[in-house]
Amino acid sequence: MSEFKMEHCQDFKMINKIFSEAYENVPNGSYVCPKCGWTMTFYGVQAQCCNKSCLKNIPKKDDLKPLRFQDGNWRLRHGVMRYMCLPGQLELKIQKIAEKCGCGAELWPDRDKYDVKITLPDGQVWAIDAKTHRNPYMLKKSIENDYVFTYTKAQKVFYVVPDDCLTDYPDYCKICNDALGSSFPDSIAKCVSMRIFSKELKGEVEDVKLRNYQKKS
Repeated sequence: MSEFKMEHCQDFKMINKIFSEAYENVPNGSYVCPKCGWTMTFYGVQAQCCNKSCLKNIPKKDDLKPLRFQDGNWRLRHGVMRYMCLPGQLELKIQKIAEKCGCGAELWPDRDKYDVKITLPDGQVWAIDAKTHRNPYMLKKSIENDYVFTYTKAQKVFYVVPDDCLTDYPDYCKICNDALGSSFPDSIAKCVSMRIFSKELKGEVEDVKLRNYQKKS
């Protein structure tokens, strides 16, 4: 926080406003969530976290070590963590996978029109929107109300969701893809899990390499 304030020292008032809206003091009796890293609290034996999926298979309260600190420790507010930070982690993971495959990966292209623009070695462009809705019907509604790929020029377009979304809803992607087919019949977008997306990207990069090899030989 100090470094950020020094970098933007021309407007302390605005910086303080940003921090007050984004952060809050860490409550006493907090624990680090072993899944998402946020500060988990307990009401009796019931764990409370910003993400409901974190509450599965959480160790017992007595098996966790409580945080101990003085005043001046901060955490992201619930909504910021749930709707900005967690999706951001998925976006960064997609970027890392793309770069590991030898692709270019641009975060939030065209002024955040969508989340990740991937450029394959042969020039193909894949457009990705990362989603962390736990309920597929919430994502279905979000897609229907705000389809972000209307003017996107890309060879492939994906809504990518965390793998554990399919634990409670095995038909998660089918529900969203049916909505895409119904509401946007001309769309090439499809909803896939992170595992399937990674597999498809790696497979396409290998195909590109093979085609390049065949051209040279």
